[in-house]
Amino acid sequence: SETTGYRWAQYNIAYLQGDLANMDEAGEVLDRRNPNDSVIRLFVGIGAWHRKRRSDLDERIQAAQETGHVDPLIGQRAGNVAHLALAARLMDRPADAVLAGEMARSILATQKLTPVDETSARIAAGLAAVAANSAPDAKEHYQRLKHLRGTGIGWLIPICADRLLGLLAHTGGMPEEAAHFDAALAFTGRAGYRLEAAWTHHDYSESL
Repeated sequence: SETTGYRWAQYNIAYLQGDLANMDEAGEVLDRRNPNDSVIRLFVGIGAWHRKRRSDLDERIQAAQETGHVDPLIGQRAGNVAHLALAARLMDRPADAVLAGEMARSILATQKLTPVDETSARIAAGLAAVAANSAPDAKEHYQRLKHLRGTGIGWLIPICADRLLGLLAHTGGMPEEAAHFDAALAFTGRAGYRLEAAWTHHDYSESL
């Protein structure tokens, strides 16, 4: 049978492409197979929110907040926090952004983080800074994440690296924002990631 990893990859690609039919199909399977995985449940909820079809999103956000505080696995905590920050940005929930930022800073204060966990937590903290409109934090996270420029999408959450850097640069009042948004639009266009391209256009227009 198909593994959860396969369905997770299918869901991520469908989300980026805006392929709502495949997203619904994979999301239903992921929900059914992983009722206790707060990262999966929150991301499926975010996807359904785009279609205005999820009535329990607040419950999923609360579960991710709780797990993000107590899960003994740093990677799982970082996953919860990153998706919480993504939800806060997409849905304009500044209070949730502040909480996600606090949780991300707690992870970043942990000794001996792996490079992957550190970058994941930094991405979450950066998105939280954008959602909370914190220029000092955005500048700091931009400097720590600028090495991701041109890397496309390959980290914890489905967001183009240059789109994230564009958001951070804009929030921090930095001149690099246009170059990052242009790079993100070029990448998402080549990849056929229509939903990510639409959000990039949205963010770019807000920065003008």
